[in-house]
Amino acid sequence: MHRRTQRLPNPRQATIRRAIERASFAVLVLAATACGSGKEATEPAEKTAAGPPPEADFPAADREIQFQIADDPERTWTVAPELALDTLRVECDDDTPTSVRFTSTLAERTFEVRTTEPIEFFVALDDGARAHTRIECVPVRIRFAGDYGEPGPLEERDLAAELAAGPFDAHLREMVEKRKIPGLAVVVTQGAETLFVGSYGVENIKSGAAMTPDSSARLASATKVLTGLVFLAAAEDGVIDLDEPLEAYLDGTPDAWKGIPLWRVLNHTSGLPTMAKLEDHPAFADGGTDLSHRDLFEVLREFPLDFEPGSRMRYQQTGYSLLALLLMEQTGKGWDELLDEHVLRPAGMTQTRYGDSASGGPVNYELLDGAPAPTDYQYPRVMSMAGGYNTTAADLARLFHALHEGKIVGLDFLERQVLDPERLPEGQGYSLATIVKRFGTTPTLGHSGGGGLADLRFAPGERIGFAAVTNRGSSDLAYDVTDEVAEFLFGPPPS
Repeated sequence: MHRRTQRLPNPRQATIRRAIERASFAVLVLAATACGSGKEATEPAEKTAAGPPPEADFPAADREIQFQIADDPERTWTVAPELALDTLRVECDDDTPTSVRFTSTLAERTFEVRTTEPIEFFVALDDGARAHTRIECVPVRIRFAGDYGEPGPLEERDLAAELAAGPFDAHLREMVEKRKIPGLAVVVTQGAETLFVGSYGVENIKSGAAMTPDSSARLASATKVLTGLVFLAAAEDGVIDLDEPLEAYLDGTPDAWKGIPLWRVLNHTSGLPTMAKLEDHPAFADGGTDLSHRDLFEVLREFPLDFEPGSRMRYQQTGYSLLALLLMEQTGKGWDELLDEHVLRPAGMTQTRYGDSASGGPVNYELLDGAPAPTDYQYPRVMSMAGGYNTTAADLARLFHALHEGKIVGLDFLERQVLDPERLPEGQGYSLATIVKRFGTTPTLGHSGGGGLADLRFAPGERIGFAAVTNRGSSDLAYDVTDEVAEFLFGPPPS
């Protein structure tokens, strides 16, 4: 089941935030869902309580409709009937409803959305298609970087002392409380030193076990950072060449796929088929739980490309499974072995592994009637390299230390590959399994996952890494935290 999520600010925040995180929510994951289908879903599909009863259909003649949040300028919303749920997330104050007006050539309707009352309706198109649409509130971003003044040159600052100061910890506690997050863990490193590590709340509400730096938490789509490092390490070792086309390594590559370089799969510009076309395929009757990578390839190769390679970017997961197949067949090793060899073992990451609810993964929560409630999540093995791994804040600190020391991949090689303008088209912000975000003049590399479950960032030039992991999705908290840490360290993003 495939869902798309877009977050937009309230009238007091005029710019659209996190264009790349919007793509990060719009993931295409094969999984069985609560309704028993084998469709695509947001991060892994999660069994959650049913949403509010849908309001009356909103009629539209075509897929382009307009929407306006309070007094902000109108923007265009492209209706997507092929998605299981299309979500518009709006920043709202706790006690004040925010108006969202939808306009088509056939109708106009204004919705009043509140923090605890999402609104669902169907956009009914003239061709008979219906798009399930949801409007929900997220809290206005809580800022703390301003408490520290303008950041000076890093070499002149005592970062550990600044981070240990009261305001940083106090603001993290405030964010946890306001976002109703059961547990949060945060880590900041520089070189071989850990500058800050903090944990808040509980990892399990029922047991009352405290959240610690060693508490397991879902990476969700932030798993792609680990996967990207596997391919970069293999490329640096000469096992593969990211500029080579798929057919150089993948037996049976269809003619339509030939000429697509490996790097286009990593930055989602390949046009390879996504899972949305496969919901009725008999291979996915059980949600794909028993599929092998070769099985998935044999099904996907039956379908045409979604678009001309390089003509656009569409965030998806299937390409990562196909790349895993390619590298496994090239080396004769399984994916877990490759990940361990290239990333986990060199970094000493002993707490990072695959897992969902059925296989002992960490407890995950979503808001239900305004309070955190446990929710199941499923992630088939065949897609695990796109979003199925769990980790700890302590392990992420080890990852950053290993990157600093060049134990996984050389930093010069990492920067050249990821920041190559061809692989990072202007305005796209997405490179090789990596979201590139700039703060001040500093590029940071990393990825978010799960609607704010996890976010990790690494600034190779400064050898600084920082990450936040939580146990409640759809909160935006993890990347609110990492954004603020980045602003504290490097200054705000370029305007």
